[in-house]
Amino acid sequence: MSDFLLKGVLLSGLFVMIASCGGNKPGPEPVTPVYGDSEIYMTVPVVESAGNTSINSKAEDEVQSKASMEENDNGLRFVWSKSDAIAIVTEEGSAKYPVKETAKSSASFKTESAMAPGTSCKAFFPYDAFSEPSPILDFSAPTISSNGSKSGLYSPLYASSAINQSGGAKFEAKHLSAFGFFGLDIPVNGQLSTFSLLPFNDEVPLETVLDLNDASQKVKTSAVALRAELENISTSSKNRTLKTWLSFAPHDYSRQNVAAVVEDAYEGLYSLSLDGKNLQAGRLYAWEGDMIEYSNSEKSTLTVTTDLSNVSSVQKNISNMGVPFGQFSGITHVEGSRYAIAHDQARGGGIYFLDLQFDSKGNVTAASQEIPEATLKGAASRDVEGIVYLPSSKTFLTCGETNQDILEYDIEGKPTGRKLEIPEDMASASLCQNNQGFESLTYNSKTGLIWTTTEAPLNKDMELFNKNGRLIRLQSFKEDFSAGQRFLYLIDKPEIENEINSSTYGYGVSDMLALDDGKLIVMEREVYVNISKLTVWCKVRLYLVDPVNDKGGILNKSLLASFKTSSGALADYEGMCEGPVLPDGSKTILLICDSAGGKAYSAFHLSDYILTIVYR
Repeated sequence: MSDFLLKGVLLSGLFVMIASCGGNKPGPEPVTPVYGDSEIYMTVPVVESAGNTSINSKAEDEVQSKASMEENDNGLRFVWSKSDAIAIVTEEGSAKYPVKETAKSSASFKTESAMAPGTSCKAFFPYDAFSEPSPILDFSAPTISSNGSKSGLYSPLYASSAINQSGGAKFEAKHLSAFGFFGLDIPVNGQLSTFSLLPFNDEVPLETVLDLNDASQKVKTSAVALRAELENISTSSKNRTLKTWLSFAPHDYSRQNVAAVVEDAYEGLYSLSLDGKNLQAGRLYAWEGDMIEYSNSEKSTLTVTTDLSNVSSVQKNISNMGVPFGQFSGITHVEGSRYAIAHDQARGGGIYFLDLQFDSKGNVTAASQEIPEATLKGAASRDVEGIVYLPSSKTFLTCGETNQDILEYDIEGKPTGRKLEIPEDMASASLCQNNQGFESLTYNSKTGLIWTTTEAPLNKDMELFNKNGRLIRLQSFKEDFSAGQRFLYLIDKPEIENEINSSTYGYGVSDMLALDDGKLIVMEREVYVNISKLTVWCKVRLYLVDPVNDKGGILNKSLLASFKTSSGALADYEGMCEGPVLPDGSKTILLICDSAGGKAYSAFHLSDYILTIVYR
């Protein structure tokens, strides 16, 4: 069910239990009232399972809460208690009507004032949630049990009717909540700490405004995710199933997935990507599956053969080959020895060209630069950070951090007027941290997919899963420039945090590389320059992820390569693309650094380097 989450938000009436926990002892059989013409009477339909999903949980006795529900073979049945009351609303105002007796599904209510026959009226439950002119439905307060038993489901009701000749009325209620059940198997034993539901795209409604005319709901407030504390909930070798029931505002998540994420007390993280569904009021939906333990593995399916223990000996200084100092943030192969690079301070599309010559080991031996006239005469700089070449149309795409856009340019660097359809939650620099928007851009002609992501978490994701890293969203696009699938990725935790004294600091994902089999290589880098502390370094890690086959809600990643540059050979690597295939069949990755225009420090100045990484 794709979408709900944040800080213990979004579902109201969420309850969690471990499968091994026993049910409650049966209580007295509730009374089913007999309806009379002069009584106010309300019938509540059973919440039936949607689709062919099954709920493999032991049936339990009725649950008393702000809105009681019990499970039976057909779904969920509403249970009235004597503490319940409904609001009856007419054109003249509203009044409170308490329930007469504990009952299932149907209940009679005490009538303390007479209404004229034929009066149109509406009934709303719960009474204390009613506010004029429109009730506010609050889905923001999850209820989680501490002993494994159910705590209740939030189930506001709505009905309309007219007063009969005897002064009574019969209401056939509608549920205003959608309902969900999650049966998730945790792969290890331990104490669980949080449960989260994170939609890949949409936010989750927390409060909705009910229109009393047609029972439609309008979102008032929303959040990125539900994040709820789990108290005294643990798994064991005998039972590893976490069962979670919840109610939430109706919303269509059918075009996206949602991540179910569980954290344990020891910073373990378990997730599962769930199919999104169109969640409709009065329906019960179920999701079951095996949670996947989040892995940041040191082993990759690819093997790097380049010795990166001393990077300064293998990275090649193209500034010494006649290429003027630049601010190169991206690179892409065009054809033959011709490459295009993104210059983040250049005008227009920020497109420069490099001619690169290589030896048999893939090392750059010669380099020369060409600046297209269209770039020199282009519009103001967009802070271009990434670039890809599309061979079928002979055009380029470049991403700009200034406006969070990805625009197309022809082979000469002139704008075509076309651009990618950026999803709304990524489409403005105001949604990103300062100067940490679109940094990456990659394309693979075999898969037909274009990929991008932000350098650091979006503003809305800043508080998610920080014990394990920093969450970003990898966004794909189709060749028609429409948005495709999205995936969640955790950047490693930074080594330096809250640094205010460094002259240069950067952290996040600086580029990606799309492979023929659908996998992605993600380049994480952290650069730190503090001259007063004589501390200068840039750490780079290349991780391999598999969006095609990974079923985790958060992508698992395996380390392909890692290295560090420092001192006089400092290189802040920001761009990455495929390089030449070597005579022995090995493939290469080219990394290009940003020298900030040959920025000078007291003891050294930066240069532009290209590093070739060979892999099989």
